[in-house]
Amino acid sequence: MGHSLHLTQVGEELLTYARSLKVMKNEMDSFLMSANGVRQLRIGATVTVGTCVICPIIEPVKQKYPGMRLSVDVANTHIIEEKLLKNDIDIGLVEGRISNPDIVFEEVIEDRLVLICPRGHRFYGRESVSIHELKEE
Repeated sequence: MGHSLHLTQVGEELLTYARSLKVMKNEMDSFLMSANGVRQLRIGATVTVGTCVICPIIEPVKQKYPGMRLSVDVANTHIIEEKLLKNDIDIGLVEGRISNPDIVFEEVIEDRLVLICPRGHRFYGRESVSIHELKEE
């Protein structure tokens, strides 16, 4: 009506159910958090992330939640996807592309590859090298 929205009778009833579900979800989360007294975060990471990047990421989590049990499972992107879909891990940090449409992802770190070579090499002094040129090496 005019410039505002109003719920129909069915919408009002549905809103009541939605609010009840939200309260139940919050109660369920609280129950699960206190059920065993230990919070757990299961992280899946690809090899580079798991060996080079994960420590600075999880250190602030450890400080904020000192009783939380953290586990890191290192595998390739495909396996991390499978583990997420099977609920074997809670979150994944990967460099590869995510192909499954059921997984929500967000790019969080922009990365670049740096080529190091000796003087006299054909790439020496160049600002960039194409992946095709690199493939020939």
